[in-house]
Amino acid sequence: MDNSSEIRLEIRSLIATLSEPLEQEEISAGWTGQAQKAMLKLLGEIDHDIEAGNSLPKNLSIGRGLDHWGVEDGELFQRMCALSNRLRELNRGNHPQ
Repeated sequence: MDNSSEIRLEIRSLIATLSEPLEQEEISAGWTGQAQKAMLKLLGEIDHDIEAGNSLPKNLSIGRGLDHWGVEDGELFQRMCALSNRLRELNRGNHPQ
């Protein structure tokens, strides 16, 4: 499986997680319904762009976006930040091991 396929699997996993009601620990970390909907929309757009072969924004930083929404910690935040790092590497043409 190539890097973009692995990333798309993670995106779909995050979409599935975000499609469920937020858990209390995520709410305590700052997640709101608005942030949840915004991230679902963003992940859907990113997945579509990868599938279509479109370029992604050069300085994509999901963590900064989440910080703007008031999300500061938690497992879901960490997963989103890890995805963001992988997307920037994909965008640069690097393939992490």
